[in-house]
This record gives sequence, structure tokens and C-alpha cells, in this order.
Amino acid sequence: MIPLAVAMFAGWSQENFFKYCREHFGLDRLADYCTEPVSESTEVINPEYRQLDSQIKSSQGKLNRLLTRFATLTLETSIEPDKVEYFMQKKATCQEEIEAFQVQIEGLKGERRQIPRHIKVKDLTKESQFKQLSTQSKYFAGSRYFC
Repeated sequence: MIPLAVAMFAGWSQENFFKYCREHFGLDRLADYCTEPVSESTEVINPEYRQLDSQIKSSQGKLNRLLTRFATLTLETSIEPDKVEYFMQKKATCQEEIEAFQVQIEGLKGERRQIPRHIKVKDLTKESQFKQLSTQSKYFAGSRYFC
């Protein structure tokens, strides 16, 4: 347990430190919510590319689950024609779903290849454009120690 006097001294030290920073470094100006436009020459990830990439990852996850289900399908009963027929139908249905997902993923990858991954901010649509937080107030306001 920390003695009360030590805890009080630690609190006063922190208060004095922040008071000093507010007076000499403009600490209160560091936290603001101003925004400014992003430079038009800045490259960002294309939103269309990002959306297609997300769809591919989602489909790939579903495909992996289907592959796992296909691999775990086993015939655990005796080999009778009607039971084997039902088992083969389940396997065939699962195989068709797997092939459909593989075709879908290849189509999405083909679309993604046609779209550039990075584009400049000026090429974004109006809905996709964004602003950045102001950086001007994030610098310490001059001091003889930080020249």
C-alpha cells in the first residue's frame, strides 16, 4: 500500500507537469476535432477493390467450411444400397456447392484484377472522398527545448 503522502505528492507532480505543458507547449491545442482536405496526390486503396476483396474473403471462408464439411462426411453405417445412395447424394450436393463457390471466387478475382488497387484521392467519387484530422494543431507550440 502506498502511503498517503507519497500518493499526494505524485498527484501534485502530475498536476504541475500538466500546468507547465499547458503554459509552455500549448497542450490544450493538441486535442481538437478540426479536419482538412486530403492532398489530391495521396494514394489510397480503391474502395471498389476493397469491396471485391472483402467478398472474395467471405466466399473463401464459406468455401473452406464447405470443404471441411465435405471431408467429414463419412458413411458410418453398414453398406446397404439405400443408405449408400443417401450418402452419395449428400456428397454430390456438397461437391456441387463447392464447385459453385470456386467458380464464384474465380469470377470475383477476375473482376478484382481489372480494378487498380491504389488510386489517387482526386479520382475517388464524391461519396468516397474523406477528410483527415487537422495536423496543424498537433505540433508543440515552440519552446527553447524543442528547437
